[in-house]
Amino acid sequence: MIAGRIAVASSLLALAGCGSGDDGSLPDASGVSDAQGASDAPGPSDASTEAPPLSSCETLQPSANPTWVDSFFGVAIYTALKNTGDPSYEDAVGIRLRTGYGYLDNIPPYDQVPGTFDLGDPLENDYRTCRHCVFALVDVSGDHIQHLYLAVAGTLTLTSVNIDTGEAVGTVSSAVLQEIEATGYYEWAGPMAGGPCRSIPQLAFDTRAVPGGKCVTAEDCPNAQLLSCEAGTCVK
Repeated sequence: MIAGRIAVASSLLALAGCGSGDDGSLPDASGVSDAQGASDAPGPSDASTEAPPLSSCETLQPSANPTWVDSFFGVAIYTALKNTGDPSYEDAVGIRLRTGYGYLDNIPPYDQVPGTFDLGDPLENDYRTCRHCVFALVDVSGDHIQHLYLAVAGTLTLTSVNIDTGEAVGTVSSAVLQEIEATGYYEWAGPMAGGPCRSIPQLAFDTRAVPGGKCVTAEDCPNAQLLSCEAGTCVK
C-alpha cells in the first residue's frame, strides 16, 4: 500500500539532502546528526520561486482518499496518485503540518491552528522552513525518491486540526508545485530552471477518525492511528 511505503519514504525525504549511495539509495539515518535545533534552521532559498500558471502544469490525480500516516518526524497526510511517471513506481501527494517539535522538524515552534495559508509565502515555499508543506513524491521505490515537488503557489485551508491525534479537515486549492533538487542536509537549490511543474486544482482531506468506511487495511481508513480495519470496515 502506498501509505505504508510513503511513511518510510517521507521520513527519508527529510534526509534526501544528505546525498546518495553508489546504488542510488539514500543514506542510513544513523549517519545524520539530530542535534540541529530550530535556531539553526536554514533560511529560505535565494532561488526564484515565481510560480508558472496553473494551467501550464500537469494535474495530479489522486487515486485514493487522503489518510493520516504516523511518520516518525511529524504528522503527514498522504493520498496515492494515479501514475505520473514510471509505471513501475508509486506516486503520492503529501501534506505535512509542522510544529517544530517532531524528529528532524527543525523549524521554530509553531502552533497549527485553523485558517487559510498562502503556499507562495517565502516561508512556505521552501521545504526547510515550510509549516504547511504540500509536496508530491514521484517515482517512489522503497526508500528512493526520484522526484520531489513542492508547492510554490496556492492555498491550504485548515478548517480544524488536532496535531495530537492527527485529525485534520481542510482543502488545498490552486496549488502549483515545482520540482526541487536536494543539494545538502535540509538544503535545496530551489525550483529547477526550466523544470516541470505539477498542479493540484483542489484536494479536500478529512482525517478525523470516523468509523464505517470500507477498507482492506487500516491505511484505507482516514486515520490509521485511531482506526483499524476489521472485516472490511474501519472501526475504532
